[in-house]
Amino acid sequence: MIRRWGIVEMTRLTAEDSRLDDTPDYDRLNRALDDAEGIINGYLRVRLALPLPLPVPPELERAACILARYDLGHGEARTPSEQMKTQRDEILAWLRDVAKGLVVLDAIAAPINTSAGAMTLDREPALRLADGLIG
Repeated sequence: MIRRWGIVEMTRLTAEDSRLDDTPDYDRLNRALDDAEGIINGYLRVRLALPLPLPVPPELERAACILARYDLGHGEARTPSEQMKTQRDEILAWLRDVAKGLVVLDAIAAPINTSAGAMTLDREPALRLADGLIG
């Protein structure tokens, strides 16, 4: 998150009681990322076996950062910006498409096992991240 938005932004978003410390509150930052991971896993477990193999695809890392930043934007003296809200809405829509199978995470090849037997696709997915249609 610091690579994406900088240390000043993360320090501001994790500060309690409107105090700006010298460094981000890493516990708060990690809690927000854990919460974002939970949201993402809720969508992914429909199509994929969890936990995911490492390394995590960059698009999921980006999604977690955006969701965590939005959550950190809520505080005593702050509310998420319009940009944060828009990005969060876009990520949630994208995750719904992942859950529906409209977006395929090519870096993850292990679909979940279902009691109905093997799962196959008879056509190419509508959108593929590797084709650069989303990102």
